[in-house]
Amino acid sequence: METKNLLWTGGLDSTFRLLQIVLELRQKVQPFYLIDDTRPSTLMELKTIKNIKNEIIKRFPEVKNNILPTKFYAVADVASNTEISNSFQQLKSIRHIGTQYDWLARFCFEQKLNNLELGVIKKGEVTEFGESLSQSFASLVIEKEKHLYFLDETKIKTEKDQLHFEVFKYYHFPILHLSKKEMLAKAYENGWKEIIDLTWFCHKPQNNKPCGKCNPCRTAVSEGLGNKIPFFNRFVYDAKTVLGVYALKKMLRKGK
Repeated sequence: METKNLLWTGGLDSTFRLLQIVLELRQKVQPFYLIDDTRPSTLMELKTIKNIKNEIIKRFPEVKNNILPTKFYAVADVASNTEISNSFQQLKSIRHIGTQYDWLARFCFEQKLNNLELGVIKKGEVTEFGESLSQSFASLVIEKEKHLYFLDETKIKTEKDQLHFEVFKYYHFPILHLSKKEMLAKAYENGWKEIIDLTWFCHKPQNNKPCGKCNPCRTAVSEGLGNKIPFFNRFVYDAKTVLGVYALKKMLRKGK
């Protein structure tokens, strides 16, 4: 039986993929989680992972042995790698990308992982690798098998292509063709609602609740998951946004 390596954070995307692996593909999954001391949501993510795993085993006890114990590593312990970090910094200088893509690539190199699955998804009607990555990156993608994508070195044509390849060559992207709304629909259709509802997305929790302010929270609202954010947190953010736009318009009118 094949074992899939998966970066699992307890979020919707990676949890959906984990469910696909063990309940649809009937394969084993080896989850990985990298502990980032600077991430305010770490404790909530770890708690979420535990709760989700318990719920899966409760509802589908036959797949208990297919979810291998999560392998935990500390970001601070990941070895330096000048070549990867230089490629990342060059890429960052021309396009905004998250700092996690530096230490994730270094981690994969260190652990000799070249097939770690990442929950990168479809944004709107366009297939993208994250909101801020370039079309150059997408041009390197091929479908290895049905709905399993990775970067093809033979498609490298420019220096930018090479930078993307050096930073992202370690991964497989199995849910690239799906949006959050599509994943939710499939999860509910498959009877996974109670499990999916346990997922976590907020980067800056307040009293163990989603803050309603960070980018993942705002994305959750736009994708139909706003009910998981306390009403007051959503209300305060939306009110500040509306008032801020009003104040800006008023200032611009005065400036005329």
